[in-house]
Amino acid sequence: TEEASARQLEQLQQSQGRRQWQETELRAELHGESAALVRACERAEEQRLVQQAQLECAQQRAARYMAEEEELRRALHAQEEGFRRQLVEEQERVADLERRAASEAALSS
Repeated sequence: TEEASARQLEQLQQSQGRRQWQETELRAELHGESAALVRACERAEEQRLVQQAQLECAQQRAARYMAEEEELRRALHAQEEGFRRQLVEEQERVADLERRAASEAALSS
């Protein structure tokens, strides 16, 4: 029975050794997966920050373009108003010339 006890002790030690080895393996695997998860989270945060910066830049460009468009619209409107005024003045000048010509024609006949 001493021999059986020795064998049983040896089996227990082997079993305990296997469990310790498995535990060590599982801890290493868990550590590796945890590190990978941390890296993935860091990359995701970096991407989020980059995308946020790109979005802010695009929003600033859009705001500049909208301001430029509004400025161009105002300039075009002012130019159109100037052309309208010139047209009205020219029409008034032509009408005045026609009235004078008609008046002179009436006086000369």
